[in-house]
Amino acid sequence: MPLDGHSYLVAQGWTGSGTGLRQGAISRPLVIPQKKSLAGLGKERDEAFPFWDHLFSAASKSIQIHLSSDEDSDAEPNAANVSLKRTSTGILSNRRPAIGAPAESSGSTTPDIGDASPGPRLSLLATAKREAAKRGLYSRFFRGPVIGPDSPLASEPVIVVAPDVDVLIPPPGGEAGPSKKKRKVSSEGEDERRERKRLRRERKEVDKAERKAEKKALDKAERNSEGKHRRKRKPEAEEGKEGTDDKESEESDKARRKRERKEKRSSEATNSAEAEGEPKRKRKRPIE
Repeated sequence: MPLDGHSYLVAQGWTGSGTGLRQGAISRPLVIPQKKSLAGLGKERDEAFPFWDHLFSAASKSIQIHLSSDEDSDAEPNAANVSLKRTSTGILSNRRPAIGAPAESSGSTTPDIGDASPGPRLSLLATAKREAAKRGLYSRFFRGPVIGPDSPLASEPVIVVAPDVDVLIPPPGGEAGPSKKKRKVSSEGEDERRERKRLRRERKEVDKAERKAEKKALDKAERNSEGKHRRKRKPEAEEGKEGTDDKESEESDKARRKRERKEKRSSEATNSAEAEGEPKRKRKRPIE
C-alpha cells in the first residue's frame, strides 16, 4: 500500500513542489508492505483510520465567526452538537467511529461528525447497579454533626461515662481547665490494694536485710584474710633485712682487708728502696 506524501499534502490544501530530505524523496513514494496474515496483534491493520482528519473536522465545525452585517441573518446560530468519543480514562479515543472512511479517501472524504451515530449508552440495569454500588460504598462512612462556634452543641460539655471512671471533657474552643476525675472504688478493693502494698513493702525490707548481711559477711572475711597475709609477710621481711645486713658487713670487711694489704705492700716497697740508697728511676714513656 504505497503512501504518496505529495498527493496527501496537496489534498490537505498545501501547494508547491516542496523540498525532500533525500534525493528522490518527492518523486518516489514510500512503499509499505501490506500485511495479509493475521499473525501478531490486531486484524486488518492495513486499513487505517484518519484520526487527525476526523478530529480537525470536528473542531472546525465548532468554530463560528459572526460579522456585524450578519447579525440579523444569523440571529439564531446553528447549535451543532459536537461530541467526540472518549475512553474510560477521559482522553479522546483514536478508534474508528461507527461510520468511518478508508485510508485511500483520506482528505477528500473526511467523515462527518454529525452523521456518526452516538456511542452506546448504559442501560437502565447497568445504571441501577452503578448507583447501588455507590450507595453501598458511601453507606459505610459515618457522618456526625458539624460543630461550629455558634452551634448549640459547642457550648454543652460532652461527658464520657465509663464503668468506674467519669471524665468531664470541656467544650471545644473553651479554656482548657483541670480535668475532674471521679473514681468509684469499693471498700473491698481498697483493702485488697492496701494489703498488696504492705506485702510488697515487707518483701522489699527482707531482701534489703539479706543483702546487707551478705555484704557484712564478705567484708569480714576479706579483713581476716588480709590480716593473715600481713602477719605471714612480717617475719619474711625481717629475715630478709637481717640477711642484707650480714651481706653488707661481709663486703665492708673484705674491702677493709684489701685496703690494708695494699698499704702494707706500698710501705714495704718504700722501706726497701731507702735501704739500698738508690733513687727510684722513672721509666720513660715511649713516644707514640
